[in-house]
Amino acid sequence: MTRLKNELIPVIESEGLFAEFSTINTVKIMHMVLDFDKYATKGNEFIRLVSMELEVPRDMAGRITRAVLHALRNRFSHQESFQLMAQLPMAIKAIYVDGWRFSKGQTRLRHITDLLDEVRLEDGRLSGYDFGNNSNTLRAVKAVFASISSFVSAGQMEDLLLSLPIEVRTFLEDASLHNEQSVKK
Repeated sequence: MTRLKNELIPVIESEGLFAEFSTINTVKIMHMVLDFDKYATKGNEFIRLVSMELEVPRDMAGRITRAVLHALRNRFSHQESFQLMAQLPMAIKAIYVDGWRFSKGQTRLRHITDLLDEVRLEDGRLSGYDFGNNSNTLRAVKAVFASISSFVSAGQMEDLLLSLPIEVRTFLEDASLHNEQSVKK
């Protein structure tokens, strides 16, 4: 039992879970308690970063985050999506997969305008309010990508960038580098 505790507890706690052990009829049972507050805190931190970067209210930052994540998800391969999701906060994972039609094939981005069009399409009727023109949409995409890079390893960010066309990659590398510099300060 001690070996079980020593091996599983660090893994469980790193995932935001707490483990409790109890004995029922001399059988040791491990109970995992989900820590939803921790999930909410990390998700709120992600949205707060977007909100601060864009200087917009949190509800707007949430819609922007959702639209950008869905636009990226629709263009990444399933493998790329799963690798990205593995490192995102739980609440942001939920946003990422919300409404995902897994059987639908992905179309690759060719130009930055393809990404901007997809973002506005994902935002629906509020896209004019949330994004406005291409300049504001570019700024929003950069803000969400910078937030992603706060939670995802540098290696995973590099893999994601390499899967994108050079025009999009160059644009998003700026956001990733900007975020690395601000984290180091």
